[in-house]
Amino acid sequence: MEVADTRDVLLIMNAREIPQSIAGFKSLKIDKVWFKGFTEQQLEAPIAKFVEETDYENYLLASDDLVPTQPPLDIVRKGLERHPIFTGYCNMSPTIYRGTVRFRPIHGNQAFYVVTHMLRQLYPLTQAMRFNSFAQLSAILAKRGEFRTYFMGNVYTGMRRDLWLRFPFRVYHPPWNKSPTYGFGSDMELSMRLIKAGIPMMCHSDAFVYHLASGANNIVGKVKPEVIFDPFEPGPKKQADLNPLEAKAKWTPAWKPGRHDVGLYPFTTQAEWDASAD
Repeated sequence: MEVADTRDVLLIMNAREIPQSIAGFKSLKIDKVWFKGFTEQQLEAPIAKFVEETDYENYLLASDDLVPTQPPLDIVRKGLERHPIFTGYCNMSPTIYRGTVRFRPIHGNQAFYVVTHMLRQLYPLTQAMRFNSFAQLSAILAKRGEFRTYFMGNVYTGMRRDLWLRFPFRVYHPPWNKSPTYGFGSDMELSMRLIKAGIPMMCHSDAFVYHLASGANNIVGKVKPEVIFDPFEPGPKKQADLNPLEAKAKWTPAWKPGRHDVGLYPFTTQAEWDASAD
């Protein structure tokens, strides 16, 4: 008989409603909390409040444009039994074959990193200049096990409760905009604080999750922000339970499978990808 393990909880940054992502998250065998309809900056207070008012051993954080699966989540949860911080990783985008992993500490200006990586057209320039370049997926897979990373990209990013209290979720506030309602880059902000504190961040080469890198179906400003607790209930799930969207949206990904995709991503043919949306 399947029994729920309530030591861990997954915090989902739910600013978008992407069918594959929602279905994947709903299928995961872990307690979940959906932070629905918040901007990244608006998440600071409700995430801190949830951690303070609950008593899970580990809190894992995930972006809502992933295609979540159970195996990498299990790897991260197992890693958290040995390390206070453990994370999964993903592709930077469907067309960039680098992962959200760094093998060396981040140097340079944090604002420069954030801006250039938000503006995709400048990405080749930052790579050519070797500013904050991320590891090739092939190099990550070559690690064949656990390794230390100097960046965590909100891909099942897990920390023990005491560390979340010490290093709460926080966005980066750029020097050119001092407004308390403006901010972004929470993954870089947390990674930088942990690096400065000398606290290792661990990852595993098999803890890969596919990243859509999509801004589609954004619901911020269209729905009232709310925090939804979704405890894991053992037992089989019906497909209808996995997708809470009232109207099923037909999702057309920008990604087209290529030779680099084989063995790296959960879907390696367009037919498999299309089938996942049925």
